[in-house]
Amino acid sequence: MTVINFGYLNGSVYPSNATLLINGTEYKAQNGSFNISLAPGTYEVMLSSPGFETVKRTVTIEALRTSSLGKIILPRPPFLSPLVIAVVVAAIIISILIIASLYRFKHRGA
Repeated sequence: MTVINFGYLNGSVYPSNATLLINGTEYKAQNGSFNISLAPGTYEVMLSSPGFETVKRTVTIEALRTSSLGKIILPRPPFLSPLVIAVVVAAIIISILIIASLYRFKHRGA
């Protein structure tokens, strides 16, 4: 009989309803905290919540030891995402081209 000596992964996360994906298996934080029993090995941890950016960490679990991710605060997505910036810049360029065309058209005969 093989005995696996598990280790533990703990920490806290904001927002408190965040979901943890550990090597593809879903876990839920309880009031923002988690303490998960895992077999020894290296794991990819993804923490996510709607309206927040996903945070990824890699952690190695050792038998009979506790590994901590500490307190992780999921960031809000930036207001000015690259797509928003591209749309604003394109709108400004188009506006300048329209104004320049109207100016030339108005002053063509003068």
